[in-house]
Amino acid sequence: MNRMVGDVMATPVVTVAPSVSFKRTVQVLQEHQISAVGVVDPDGRLLGMVSETDLALKEEHQQDDSPPRLAGRARRTRHAEQVKARGTTAADFMSTPVATVTPGASLRAAARLLHQRGIRHLPVVDHHGRVVGMITRRDLLGVFLVADWVLAGEINAKVLHATFNVPADAVRVEVREGVARLSGRVPWHSTAVEIAERVRGLDGVVGVDAHLTWAHDDIPGIVATRRR
Repeated sequence: MNRMVGDVMATPVVTVAPSVSFKRTVQVLQEHQISAVGVVDPDGRLLGMVSETDLALKEEHQQDDSPPRLAGRARRTRHAEQVKARGTTAADFMSTPVATVTPGASLRAAARLLHQRGIRHLPVVDHHGRVVGMITRRDLLGVFLVADWVLAGEINAKVLHATFNVPADAVRVEVREGVARLSGRVPWHSTAVEIAERVRGLDGVVGVDAHLTWAHDDIPGIVATRRR
């Protein structure tokens, strides 16, 4: 089963108003044991995010009022940090614009966005821009905790039978520590390749070890190899 962001996101989401003080924002993070909080307008629409990294600038630049001895982008970044460090409200410290996803986005898309942006928290918004959840790297890693027997059942039901109509005794499925081992015989070479790819795309599958043979080779020139 390929789950969506809405299936694993944390909810309700802890948020603050733009006018909330620096001190209160720190208290909110500590009270809820979180490392980032969304900043929203009165209608719940996301304006920005405040993380522990943003708030730590207050301490880092507390005594730093001297002009930065840097050039170009590094100088502009340093100046922006100094300005942010002098702030007193969530609006002053929040990072914006913010990368977001919708509840219907795939977990793979969310993981890709977290990696590309180098962030740990991804707000989930509806079509009005209102915050409805939060997803983190930890939430995505939880996908790989699906029990082996559950994965084996999904491979048989969702891939072999529902998608390819493979007879129950044609392919044997074994899953150990998330790695799916497929053995057996199917009618076509292309079917063997597609089955391995479909299984690889299932949430929770760590790897695929395919040992499938076929009666008819409809994609000649491709050498059968053990696939991971």
